[in-house]
Amino acid sequence: YNTVIAPNAKLNDGLLDVCIVRKPKFLDFPMIVNLLLLKKIDQSPFVKIIPAKTIIIKQSKSRFVNIDGEAVKMKKKFKVEINPNSINVIIPER
Repeated sequence: YNTVIAPNAKLNDGLLDVCIVRKPKFLDFPMIVNLLLLKKIDQSPFVKIIPAKTIIIKQSKSRFVNIDGEAVKMKKKFKVEINPNSINVIIPER
């Protein structure tokens, strides 16, 4: 449905946009879906987006998390950091 969970994220700013979503009540779902479809989910009181260069996630037990759209089993401690300008993309001329 062409939705965006981090509408202000940029590929080249050297930052991760950490999106924390609190579980809403059932009656709040229409508002959340509307904001999601309008690409304004960051305006929801249930969503907090924090830009960071490095994050460390600690939890009491291993759980599945969503990383870039993929379900991944995470260990109790997990570190993610940005390595800016670390990939070069070559596009052929046409």
